[in-house]
Amino acid sequence: LADLQQRLILHAMRFPSLEALVYSTCSVNDMENECVVEAVLSAQSKFVLEPALPWWHRRGHVLSDLNPLHQHIARCCVRCKYPEDETIGFFVARFVLKAREGELTPSASLEEKFERLRRARVQQERWQRRQAQMRTQVQAEAGIG
Repeated sequence: LADLQQRLILHAMRFPSLEALVYSTCSVNDMENECVVEAVLSAQSKFVLEPALPWWHRRGHVLSDLNPLHQHIARCCVRCKYPEDETIGFFVARFVLKAREGELTPSASLEEKFERLRRARVQQERWQRRQAQMRTQVQAEAGIG
């Protein structure tokens, strides 16, 4: 299945007016997700990977800590996990056409803002968990619930 997925993506990337392509699966299998993305990036040079849903808290899997491409793929891709994300799992990658000379690209400051937003969301979730734990502890000490 992964080979077919790769061929379909590469075929779509030949469409002359294509500027962006979103690859999404309902799979949690690395072979159908990060490995397909890696193969597509290696097979062509017109499209690059950009962060998909930068505000989403769960990113892709790092296939190898030693490979910078794997780290880039993990940072740019999105995963959902059962049961934490209330889904059986899915994956998203976003390929965009490389900017031509003189064209504008997303600024580094925008990427930094997305990263700060992601970190703030993680921090908020931790705070909410701590608040829930404290409420439970107070209720237990007071004999409530």
